[in-house]
Amino acid sequence: MRFKVGGTSWIDIVTVKHNSIDKIQSRAFKGSSEEWQAVLTWAFLNHTPEERYSDSTKGIELVAAVLEERQITITIRQNVSGITVSFKLFH
Repeated sequence: MRFKVGGTSWIDIVTVKHNSIDKIQSRAFKGSSEEWQAVLTWAFLNHTPEERYSDSTKGIELVAAVLEERQITITIRQNVSGITVSFKLFH
């Protein structure tokens, strides 16, 4: 995923290889590895999930925080009826 921050050049934020998706699945995420993949591709690539995984992305939010000039933290979380569960933090 690439961002442009404050007029600077594009920077790579997150690189995830497909064969490592299971390794970064949060224990708090109760879905399958296919559902986790659907969440990641929806969140970072803006791909619409297949119909069978569409519930996996409901309430998913990405929260970004700039910690230092070139350091950003991205949190994937799910908001269900006002209760937020954080799934993964990327630095």
